[in-house]
Amino acid sequence: NATLCYTLRVQLGTASRGIFEQPYVSNDFTVSPNPAVNAANISFNAEEKAMATISVTDRTGKVLIQNMSAVAEGENRRMLDLRNLSGGMYFIKIQIGDDIQVSKIVVMK
Repeated sequence: NATLCYTLRVQLGTASRGIFEQPYVSNDFTVSPNPAVNAANISFNAEEKAMATISVTDRTGKVLIQNMSAVAEGENRRMLDLRNLSGGMYFIKIQIGDDIQVSKIVVMK
């Protein structure tokens, strides 16, 4: 209430969620447009020719979209179909071997 004083103690620590439990995470890719309505374009780099897992998760870590895609060494571009997602904030994760790239996207409906 307005007559009592409170002391707020904050303790900093580390926490992890399932989508980040890998050895290396970078954020070296672009998402456009952001916010998006029905589709978004992603542009990312790969160190070598490989298979990539591209997934979209909600804030709880639930995988809503997941695709496997062959990628070339260097810059790669893909289009994500977002028509089946409700409005809200999501995470796009690209995993190529141990390299993981993560970005946020907002979907407007």
